[in-house]
Amino acid sequence: NSTDRYMTTAEYSGVWLTNDPGRVEGAKGDTLLVVDLDIGLEDLDQFEWKDERGSYREWLVPADFLRAHIASLVVDEGRR
Repeated sequence: NSTDRYMTTAEYSGVWLTNDPGRVEGAKGDTLLVVDLDIGLEDLDQFEWKDERGSYREWLVPADFLRAHIASLVVDEGRR
């Protein structure tokens, strides 16, 4: 969970999620967290950061919302 401007003028807070972690710019480390939620992708629409050029999807989800909907969490060390 972090707060930043993310190349905008406003501050945003949350946890970044993506459907293609290999394409994330600026990610550090070699541990991948795989999050399974008890909701559908349509429920994440309000948190999606859309990039018309992107071939992957990403969301900035409030930590409290994410905690309330985590069905499972897998830590995969050594790969990203």
